[in-house]
Amino acid sequence: MLVWLSWAAYAQTPILYDRENPAEVLEAVVARTGLPADQLAAVSLDATLANAPAVLGDAAMRRCSGSATTGAAIAAELARGEAAWTQGDPATASDHLDLAVAQIGCLQELVDVGVAGRVFRLRAALQLAEGSVDAARSELGTALALTPSLAWDDGLPEAGIGLVEEVRAAPAACALAVLPATAPSGPWVDGVVVGGGRSVTPGLHLLQTSDVKGIRSAWLVVDGDATLVVPGAFRRPVLEQMVDPAKQAAVAALVAATAPSLTKFSAGYVTWGGGLWLVTAGDEGLSVSEIVPPPPPPVVEDTGKKKKKAKK
Repeated sequence: MLVWLSWAAYAQTPILYDRENPAEVLEAVVARTGLPADQLAAVSLDATLANAPAVLGDAAMRRCSGSATTGAAIAAELARGEAAWTQGDPATASDHLDLAVAQIGCLQELVDVGVAGRVFRLRAALQLAEGSVDAARSELGTALALTPSLAWDDGLPEAGIGLVEEVRAAPAACALAVLPATAPSGPWVDGVVVGGGRSVTPGLHLLQTSDVKGIRSAWLVVDGDATLVVPGAFRRPVLEQMVDPAKQAAVAALVAATAPSLTKFSAGYVTWGGGLWLVTAGDEGLSVSEIVPPPPPPVVEDTGKKKKKAKK
């Protein structure tokens, strides 16, 4: 049976198409490639543009797995955590801060970077109190990504004074590109609009995007260069860019975003205007191969007759 619109268990190779008959799309790709129909699935452009953001490269995304939250709820958990720390109850403080971090990843509004930075600063203090310097360094990396001007605070372990400056001096060595490069609103990384991309430090970063339903939040774990794909920010015409090799990278990333996790993507097809392209994922990223070139535009015949100018 031919399958389209979604691919069960994501076992099939997707075929990205726009406003064509999905059954005819599948039949054409089967004829051109020789692959069995049950190994393919036609995925509409509309369905793909509705997908949540995804990340390619040396990074991973932790999507919200709970209910949407607000900044007020996060501030309340921070206040409880700070009170528990002051009262000498680090276990309770840690519980409140863990909940605050989960809530930040489910924010339905733009993050208050000052509050979020303090959450991670206190988490760093808890790690230092236990002698876990490396873990504290990681927490401070996120704290300073959210609030670059954040300073150490009185009442926190003195070891943090030098550590916060050490982390602040660390270079932003990871390139985070964004596709498409222009979006009507956002995306935001650590509370800052990133546009076509920015450089970040390795570690945990907050991603926020906007769509018709409002703000979506997720955590990014960045280990190296990566590309953030925001399907909802693409605008038609999209697939016709496949005819221009200089523009194929953005469409290839959109094909990969048909999968719920880009780690599951290995190959996919794009069909447009009678042409067919194969997108594959490898160690060097995504690559595009032309399987069937689109037909040339129709030739406009020149009759050789010139219109006579009207007499005044």
